[in-house]
Amino acid sequence: MNSTNDFWLIDSNFVGMMLFYKDNDHSDKSIVYMFIEEGIIMGIHGENPPLMKTRKKFL
Repeated sequence: MNSTNDFWLIDSNFVGMMLFYKDNDHSDKSIVYMFIEEGIIMGIHGENPPLMKTRKKFL
């Protein structure tokens, strides 16, 4: 995962989050996949990594 192409969306209550990123490390370079991961923020002030619940893959 390339961190320069990652985009985070955090809700106004700082409870839920979404991560958007492209897959650049797959073997077939002609197809680009976009992933959207949804999760919840763990702990106070986000000191723990988010708990990722779902992942969606798009062409």
